[in-house]
This record gives sequence, C-alpha cells and structure tokens, in this order.
Amino acid sequence: MKPIEKEIFEFWKQINPDITFKMGLNDYAATMFIPFTENVAAANKHVQTLKKRTKDPRIKKFLVAMEYSYKYPEPMDGPNIIFGVIEDHLMKEGIDAKHLELLIEQSYGALDAYTEECCHLQWPIEIRILTTNACNNLISLLKTIEKNARSKHLQQDLEKLINKVRKFRDDYKVKEIKRGDFGEVYPILKRRSKYINRKGHYARILKHAYDYSETPEQIENKAMKWLEEDLKALKLIKKNISHMYNCKNTTKDIEKEIKKRTGLPRADLIDTAKKLNKLLRPIMEKNFIEISKTHKSEIIETPSYLTTVLPTAALTTFNNLGKEFKNVIYITTDEKAAPADSMPSLLNTFIHEEYGHGVNMSNTVNAYHKKKISVLSVISDLDIPITEGISFNREYETMAYFKDLLIKELTKEERALIHFLEKFGGLEEIVDFMEYELYKWRVIRFLRAICDVRVNTNKQGYYRFVEWAYRFTGLKRKDVYDQTFFFIETPGYPPAYSLAGMFLMDLQRNSNAPLKKINTYAASVGFPGKSIWEKQLTQEFPAQVYK
Repeated sequence: MKPIEKEIFEFWKQINPDITFKMGLNDYAATMFIPFTENVAAANKHVQTLKKRTKDPRIKKFLVAMEYSYKYPEPMDGPNIIFGVIEDHLMKEGIDAKHLELLIEQSYGALDAYTEECCHLQWPIEIRILTTNACNNLISLLKTIEKNARSKHLQQDLEKLINKVRKFRDDYKVKEIKRGDFGEVYPILKRRSKYINRKGHYARILKHAYDYSETPEQIENKAMKWLEEDLKALKLIKKNISHMYNCKNTTKDIEKEIKKRTGLPRADLIDTAKKLNKLLRPIMEKNFIEISKTHKSEIIETPSYLTTVLPTAALTTFNNLGKEFKNVIYITTDEKAAPADSMPSLLNTFIHEEYGHGVNMSNTVNAYHKKKISVLSVISDLDIPITEGISFNREYETMAYFKDLLIKELTKEERALIHFLEKFGGLEEIVDFMEYELYKWRVIRFLRAICDVRVNTNKQGYYRFVEWAYRFTGLKRKDVYDQTFFFIETPGYPPAYSLAGMFLMDLQRNSNAPLKKINTYAASVGFPGKSIWEKQLTQEFPAQVYK
C-alpha cells in the first residue's frame, strides 16, 4: 500500500469504525463516529488536505465520496445510523451486552448531533414521515433486543434510549402515523406533498457520492426508455401466464397462481435454500462467472431479533479486511414477516444476492483477477453502482439460460438441478414465473430511478410521481409506493441498479469476448468508481467492429 493510501485508510477507519468492525478489525467494536458539527468540519478539512496530496483519480474519487457521507444531514439520518450500527453488531456477534451498552451510550450523542443540525429547519412532509418511521423502526429493534436480552442492565439502558428516541421523534412527528404503512401515509401525502427541495445539490450527489457520469436528465431519459421496453415485455408475459394457467391477468391473481404451483414449505425453507445453492454453484461457475476458490457463503435462519429488519432474505459480508472473509445469507422463516413463498422468488434471490453481490465481494477481496487491488477499492463507498449493476444484470443474463434448459441437451449438473426443481412445480412453470419475477423487478427498478430524478429535482412532487406511475404502468399505487418511498432517504442510490447493469448488458452484446470472461473481470477489479470501472471494461473488452 502506498503511504498516502495507508494514511487515508487509517483516517477512513476513524470515520467508519462500525463498518471497520464488521469488516474484521475487532478493535473497532462498539464504536461510532458522532457527527457533531465540529467533528464533521475537522474530518472534511482533513479530506481537503489529503486531496491536495494526490493526483490519482481513484484516490480523489474515494476522498470525495467520503466527504459526501455527511454533506447534507437530514433528521432521519440519526436514527437510521444508530439502527445500522446496532444491526451490524447483531449480525456479526448476536446480543453482546457489553458492546450494546457502549453503543447505546454513544447513540445519545448521535441523536444530539442531528438535533443540533436539523431541528431548527422546516422539513417537507416526506422527510418528517421518514424520520417518524425511522424512529419507530429503531424503537421496534431496541424493544426486540430488550425482549431477548438476558442482562437487566442492558434492558434498562435500552429503555432509556427508547425514551430518548421518542423525544427526538417528537420534533418531527406526524400525529396521524402509528403504523407508518401505505394506508396511513398516502392520504397525508395527497394533502401535503409538495417538493423535497434537494434541487440545489442533487446533481452534486450523483457526481461525487456515486461517480455517475450521467446528468439527472440523462438518467431519467435512459430509465424511461428502458421502462417502456420492459413494461411491454411484462404486459406480454402477464397475458401469456393468464392464458396458459387460466387465471386473471392481474398481479394479485398471477402471484397467487405462482405460490399455488411453485410454493415453498416454510418448515423446510432453510434446507431447501442450502440444497438449491449447492446445485446452482457449479452451473453458475461453468456458464456465468469464475468464483474464487475461497468463496464461502453461510446460509442461516434469520434470528428472531432481526426478522423485522430482514423480512424475507438478505446477504451481508463479514471480515472483508480480516482473515476469514465470508458472506452470510439470512433466510427468514417467521410467518409474521415475509418469507420467500415460491421457488422462482428463491431462485432470483440467490442469482442476485449470492452470484451477484456475494461473488463480486469475494472476488474483489481475494484479488481474483490477479491484479493487486488497493484496500481503498475494497472498502470504497463507491461500490453501490457497481455491485448493484452486476447483480441487476445477473438476473437478466441467467433468464435466457433457464429457457434453454427446456430444449437443450442437459449436463449432469443441469439434470440434478431440474430434478430438484420438479419438487416445486415443473421446470416450464418455474421458468415462466421466473420471467415474470424478472421483468416485474426490472420495471420497479427503472421506476425507482425515474422517481429519484423527478422528486429530487423538484420536477414532480412525490405524490404526483406515484399517481403518474400508477397510470403509466398499471401497477397499484401501493406497489409503487412500497418500492420507492423509502428510497427518498438515499438520493442517488436508486439509479445504481440500472445504470451500471445496462452498461454491462450493452458491453456483453457489443463485444466478441465470452460473457463469462467479461463477468469475471467486472466482478473482480474492486470499486474504483463507476466511471473508472466502465472505462476499464471498455478498454479490456472493446466493441466488435463489423465490416
């Protein structure tokens, strides 16, 4: 590591101690960065000094992304940060009373910091609702820990923090909200939604926090084009399913039919997931991406204290900087949450999470491409557009493969997978329903990108966006709301799925290089920033010239 990189890494650990702990440096356990004005000012001053000492564009992008971590504080950030830190500790070590007591003590400071920054400002109704919900979610998590904790001292500390969160919530509370669901929130938005008022800095967030080369207008135009194309495909798929399976052509009826024909017994869900992943790996490795030999994923049932956080399934990584890097895939079985209820849904989960994010992280951490990767690229906050894009495209490229299984001569591994899938409906049914799942989620992700641009540039208020999306796509208002509203918390994040993913798709179509070779390279070179990553891929796999 270069001296400047080492210095930046040490500084990064001070600003992100909770992530550092999760990544394997256990000396940083139970530590939070408290974003008081003076702490953020000192950190940003140091960032400016470091930027002047390097000409490396990768390092500069890394530093700028760090600078934007606390650039535009909003009130829901406080409870959300506390929630995330506690959640990461629970995932890594369960309920450790000593560590949680230390985190609770520091959480007071975090809430005070955001009170100092935010309480004197007039916030749009969307921000107030999101803050109310963030506080309610944090209170729910703290109560769940309190219920499962054995230490009376920890229980008392948790109760004190719950009261502190309630007081914080009072500054932003929307009185009509108790559950915080669509039924409560949407009528409020109808009456009071106007503009989010991020127009002045939204473009800077796109450029500096996420390294998008696209302007807001370009993002919206691209997403609209892709949405129109995939919406046509989704409507045709729904029509075909309705005809073939003799059900009404509505989302509700089609998804009811999917569950009836390819449903998963909840009691066997963990065992089913483990068997499925074991059968998928040789197929994915042979056809789509090389996987580091040290790649390891542990599939476990979501603990009871995390089911509200992980209602269906999720993958997270541990020890990225330690000796035993691993992915952990949580599968929720609690019927009170939202466990996976069909084989197509479970298949798409593993294709996206394990063979998108999981392999991307493993190959990066283990320098699979045999080129030394800077630690700054392994831990970069710029990973979101790259890893989401890879995972988004992985869903699409595997669809053609599963369709081919219906007509091609099968390998031993493919026969084993199909034999297993037959327990949950025939292959033809599963393929039909996988395609529905694929395009449903593609439409949703393009809608997220459009929403992000329109709402954050004041082109459209959030309520008006939902009404437009409902009319344009035929999706229910609730479905649009459920898949877009919470993303208002993270401006710039929603386009991450589609931009890098569609770039990767175009690269695969226009290059004569094998798909597997492109995928392996794309997932193994770290997170240097989206623009640099795309340039690397374009140079490595130039477009085929037709004479």
